[in-house]
Amino acid sequence: MSGTSKPTDQLGSKAAVWAASLLLAFSLVPSPLSAGTTQKRLTARAQFDRAEAARAALEVKPIAERKLAEYQAVLRLYRNVPILSPIIHQAPDSIFQAAQLNQEMAQRFPPDAAKYRAEARNLYQMLLRQYPQTRYRKQSNQAIAIMDSEDEERTAVASPPARVEIGRAHV
Repeated sequence: MSGTSKPTDQLGSKAAVWAASLLLAFSLVPSPLSAGTTQKRLTARAQFDRAEAARAALEVKPIAERKLAEYQAVLRLYRNVPILSPIIHQAPDSIFQAAQLNQEMAQRFPPDAAKYRAEARNLYQMLLRQYPQTRYRKQSNQAIAIMDSEDEERTAVASPPARVEIGRAHV
């Protein structure tokens, strides 16, 4: 029976060849989804480059001349990078830079410092959750620990010391 094959074997063989041909054909045709993904990656990289340039321009200015609106514009650029393409290698860099900018804003603009510190903490935590192998892991954990310590100090200074009442004996 070595020279003859069953009709079902020939059918299975033809189906396998046909399926492989279809798979090959579809893999060679660029899908609109992959084209859109590529475009998003390119847009995200360009956004990151603009954010880096805007941050560099901001850092050239003396600290006293830096305006809140300028910080916010740079933050918007950084925040858009992981939204556009969370898989590019600049995405964790963007989140880290946004967290650092928020920390700087907390020092520069004291009336809203608590809000900026909270946003920095959220960004560091998001970075650690979404990119657990990030090269910024140690720095992010340290920044969170420092902010926690500073928050504890602020709470201790802001709240009055507990009063201890000593009972009086009535005579």
